[in-house]
Amino acid sequence: MAPITECMKGVKFQWTIKAEEGFQQIKEKLTTTPILVLPDFSQPFELHSDASKMGIEDVLSQAGKPVAYFSEKLTGSRVCYSMYDIEFYAVVQAVKHCRHYLFHREFILYTDHDSLRHLYSHVKISARHASWSTYLQQFTFVLKHKAGVTNRVADALSRRVNLLSTMTVQVPGFDSFRELFDSDPYFFEVMAAVRAGENSEFVLVDGFLFWGNQLCVPDSSLRLQIIKEIHGEGHVGRDRTLQLVKASYFWPTIRKEVERDMLKDVGFVNCPKGKRLM
Repeated sequence: MAPITECMKGVKFQWTIKAEEGFQQIKEKLTTTPILVLPDFSQPFELHSDASKMGIEDVLSQAGKPVAYFSEKLTGSRVCYSMYDIEFYAVVQAVKHCRHYLFHREFILYTDHDSLRHLYSHVKISARHASWSTYLQQFTFVLKHKAGVTNRVADALSRRVNLLSTMTVQVPGFDSFRELFDSDPYFFEVMAAVRAGENSEFVLVDGFLFWGNQLCVPDSSLRLQIIKEIHGEGHVGRDRTLQLVKASYFWPTIRKEVERDMLKDVGFVNCPKGKRLM
């Protein structure tokens, strides 16, 4: 959505190539799995909220099927909010966005911020918190805590946005690598299955392929660039570098390439397991 909204920010309207790409991606998401389902007002709603320093997201669902999505990039003074306030704000915005589904019926509100369970028990609260609490009191809900690992849908949206934002800034050539998926022997088949709705282990986000929260990287020089970037952040050893790469990225030969590149392409020398490579 960002390239589209950029066309409407107080400047002369100009439909850009990136805006067109974003528009086509939105159409693809709306017509491929998981497709939004119509609400069933005889069944309970579940509202999953999540937040990060980059933005907030929510997913309204029934029986595990999405009814509505919402996301918002943090701007202005909200960028300076504490993490507690960002999580609180995410809950309020989630309820506001879905209020037409939630008025006059009890629902379950999931958040991965445990301290929000006690938001009504504080004796002294700020004016901001008081305003938010007053708004939420119009609704009937049960607030439940789910750790980030289990709050998978909303949390995955948040973590993927953060990863893509970081990659766009730090890795040269990243914007063009979406085109490489179709020429990669392994990911070509995966992409075909995802587009046909036959593979639920992978998901497309803005044209990028994810396995869980791990960004899939097609066969290209970007793999070496990622390994070099991660190793260079802390000059860690081979095993730790592999662990950090696998935490955010996926490709089928990841272990082999980390070991090869650290010994050959990156110019490292072998060293005992767990020791720093010089």
